[in-house]
Amino acid sequence: MIYYDVSDLLTYFQNHSRVVGVPRVSTVTLDRFNQLGGSDKYKLIAYHPKLKKIVTTDAAFFGREPFSAERFCAFFGVAHRKVSELDTYLLRNYNVKYKRIFHKLRLKIKSFSFKSAFRSKSIAKNIGKAIWVGPVFRPGDIVYLPGLTPTKSAYLERLKRAKAETGVKIVQLIHDLIPVFAAQYVPHDAPPRFENFLLHTNATADVVLTVSEDAKQDYLRFLKTRDLPPNEVQAVPLAHEFIVDETPAHTPLASDYRSVDVKVLHAARLPYVLCVGTREIRKNNWGLAQVWQSLQQKHGYKLPRLVFAGSKGWQNEEFERLLLRTNNLDDYIALVDSPSDAELAYLFQNCLFSVFPSFYEGWGLPIGESAWFGRPVIASNTSSMPEVAGDFVDYIDPFRLETLEAAIEKMLAEDYREKRAAGIQSMPMRSWSQYADEIWRILNSI
Repeated sequence: MIYYDVSDLLTYFQNHSRVVGVPRVSTVTLDRFNQLGGSDKYKLIAYHPKLKKIVTTDAAFFGREPFSAERFCAFFGVAHRKVSELDTYLLRNYNVKYKRIFHKLRLKIKSFSFKSAFRSKSIAKNIGKAIWVGPVFRPGDIVYLPGLTPTKSAYLERLKRAKAETGVKIVQLIHDLIPVFAAQYVPHDAPPRFENFLLHTNATADVVLTVSEDAKQDYLRFLKTRDLPPNEVQAVPLAHEFIVDETPAHTPLASDYRSVDVKVLHAARLPYVLCVGTREIRKNNWGLAQVWQSLQQKHGYKLPRLVFAGSKGWQNEEFERLLLRTNNLDDYIALVDSPSDAELAYLFQNCLFSVFPSFYEGWGLPIGESAWFGRPVIASNTSSMPEVAGDFVDYIDPFRLETLEAAIEKMLAEDYREKRAAGIQSMPMRSWSQYADEIWRILNSI
């Protein structure tokens, strides 16, 4: 039996609705696992934040319909910060939106007191549909940890005991080593916690997987600095594919303007260049904005707009002050906050090209996604980013803004830009099914 850990998902989706980054990798992998094996081949395992214990359940939730963070929380029995107990009850019992609206109104009219009106419905219990039970490990079982190993000592000790008593194999996925080798871009308490995670991984994991060859070499480099023996390590690259509600997003339906908010349409109404990612210090937003300011002085009204699409991150005050001081470079810079997948698909498909000048990445999903839509990309030549799309990308040194400015100047020329776009058509593209299939193969071969 393969046990797929979802502890990080249970925690993440209590506070977030958008599926990005590591959670996206897990949700698409779980969807595919259901097609490959079903409940007789694998189960979910977690340290449940509400039950306060280690539990397992089947994975039938995944792959049945487009993913919803709110429905995920309702099903697995955790509270979502944006969803009330009444909403959780409705999500748990009614699949269709208009039915939820009708029954919400009906229940509110029935009584002015939620407590008395809903007690018979067990709304306050908020336990979801998943049936959680304690794990019973057997020889040959695999525990797959696709995120940071949960910090609950009871969970860690339980896995260690299962490994010693029954020979359970542990497989850990590492996405990046940013807190170790790029500590200047993370909160001050992250490096020691992350180092403890790496030390635990080295001591307990039978196999370590990474999302890039660069991340693999970083992990081995960390072990060498600590004079620790290496685990078996395999690099399994992520996908280029962009999916919206289980529809390949390069199809016209997935990026139809009717699924795009008017604010996004407004930001993209002029010719624009796209930068996708959380707005945080590591993404080099300030550097890119400075380059755009220089280009504006050169090109004036001929310069395209620069659209930053992503949620607000941390330690990005320099970027925010520049926008405030210049009125978003007289609106030559536009911000699209927390776009939906459909909105991102629209932005990718209709941009002139994309720019990803990050300082350090474990992979760099927006690079591959831009290529997936056939749009040229300018990206950094550091860490793992050259692995994503190889020679199909134009590279810059993120620490030398003059290289970024020169690359953008070159890409602004229509002939060159469309030549690069045409070249992308021959690029080998990797789907999420291919990624999940490789993970499935590795787990079943251990």
